[in-house]
Amino acid sequence: MTEENTSEDAQQEIRAKTCFVIMPIGEQSFNGKKATEQELRQLYDDLIREAILKARPHLKVLRADEIATPGDITADIFERIADSDYVIADLTYPNPNVFYELGLRHATRPGTILIRRRDASDPPFDVSVLRHIQYENTPTGLKMLADSLRKVFDSYEASPGRLDNQFLKTIEPRFLLPASGQTYQVLQIGEDGQPRWDWVRAH
Repeated sequence: MTEENTSEDAQQEIRAKTCFVIMPIGEQSFNGKKATEQELRQLYDDLIREAILKARPHLKVLRADEIATPGDITADIFERIADSDYVIADLTYPNPNVFYELGLRHATRPGTILIRRRDASDPPFDVSVLRHIQYENTPTGLKMLADSLRKVFDSYEASPGRLDNQFLKTIEPRFLLPASGQTYQVLQIGEDGQPRWDWVRAH
């Protein structure tokens, strides 16, 4: 491989969009039924990941147990949550880790898609008002999930940066730069080393 080709491959990797999947990995129970670790892996490999790639073939799809870099796995997960172009969260099971990671994503950036099995219990109130894609683990369900994901990806790409949850819509104005003439507070460290809030006028 030539140096030029290597450089092109590196640039292609940089441009590749990423999709991080949040879902339970170990054994789960819901509606009186159990799902083993192997069954959840099959669900990810054969349905969720497959549907994502049918909708967007060039996405780099990753789940937490596929992170191969050495070091702190929690830090790696946080990095994927914060940096991935898309995060897909499966809310089929009442799993605390899934809801915690979903909350982190909602506080970080848009590009989050919620899915759950059609026969799953209703999600908690705070997320029940958000749009979900319901799926079935069948060949027809795979096609329907891929079609639904394609529409959501199209929507995000048509409106880059569109805020998709109420927390981001609430918090965004607090981080907007003030207009000229407006006053705003800044935290400064005085000569005595103590922090204090001062009012500053924007130019």
